[in-house]
Amino acid sequence: MSLRRFRALVWKELLELSRDSIVILFVIYAFTGDIFTAAQGFHLELTNAAMSVIDYDHSAASRELVARFAAPYFSLRKTPASEREMLKRLDSGADLLGIVIPHGFQSDLEHGQHAAIQLFLDGSRATHASLAEGYAREIIGGLGSEMSMRRIGLTALDQNRMPMVEAALRVRFNPNRREEFFNGINEMLIMLSVLAIALPASALIREREHGTIEQLLVSPIEPWELLLAKIAASTVVLIFGALLATFCLLIPFFHVPVRGSLGLFFACAAIFVFTMAGLGLVVASFCRTMPQVSMMTLIVMAPIIFLSGAWTPPEAMPGWLAEATVLSPLRWFNEIAFGIFLRGASLGDLQRPLTMMIVLGAVFFAWGATQFRRHFR
Repeated sequence: MSLRRFRALVWKELLELSRDSIVILFVIYAFTGDIFTAAQGFHLELTNAAMSVIDYDHSAASRELVARFAAPYFSLRKTPASEREMLKRLDSGADLLGIVIPHGFQSDLEHGQHAAIQLFLDGSRATHASLAEGYAREIIGGLGSEMSMRRIGLTALDQNRMPMVEAALRVRFNPNRREEFFNGINEMLIMLSVLAIALPASALIREREHGTIEQLLVSPIEPWELLLAKIAASTVVLIFGALLATFCLLIPFFHVPVRGSLGLFFACAAIFVFTMAGLGLVVASFCRTMPQVSMMTLIVMAPIIFLSGAWTPPEAMPGWLAEATVLSPLRWFNEIAFGIFLRGASLGDLQRPLTMMIVLGAVFFAWGATQFRRHFR
């Protein structure tokens, strides 16, 4: 009888979700449009960075240097009349990089002297500014090395014969370093996290707003059955969303490789949804209205995403914060998802992250059930 009640409760939750057109549309968008936008529109490499140049030297060397700042990394937008105008363009955000080539640039190079070049960077865009600085230093250093070789009479053939250290690069799992692989998978995991918290929490708040929670609690239904039914219904919906994202977007459109078992991935995704849904029960216990659920979901998700290691690796965090990443279920699911999709990880390879995710799920569900008894009864 308990199993029959549970199936009936799950079916009830699925019917309620299916009748909420806003939720259905949001789920479809989250696993299609949002992932597409994140994978296509977010790049970690420098592309078409706006720059301006003031060339006081007007020499062959200065023109050669400017020509090396070319697409796809840089885009020369304008030649300002003065440094004041260049700084105004940087202050307004029109340019990321400004270069001033002084008088005597070529003459200094020909006489074996140090030739100084002024670089201006917009530090408010810290990531792109760092990339632009690194690219600019490499371009300028390359020209300086070539000019030095020419000055001592070495031809290109002579330079190739000189002893040098060459790094043989081999990139595993993502040889072309396509950012769409990382961005697409990462955004799918974030959407699973957000909705795994929001759907069960909103389902409980909906019962409270409609006044039906009391009717359910005085029925023969056990509280844990009600909570598990809401989590199970949310899991069905979110696994459908993950299927939609995987087979309609990631694989056919972005050509994300699947080197492991998709069955294993979706099984782990179901465990992850259960883990995050426990937090959804906790969120529901502190909220009274649907807008409060939305705000609390954002508050809870911020540290979970930050501690997941997706954008900032734990090695780059302070020691105490790196230790705190073990509390983020998304950290462990990141290891599982990227391991299955890109590295072909098996169940044996995923024992530690899977165990940690199950432990966190049990703790969160127990916490959520305790809060439910305290606030809903």
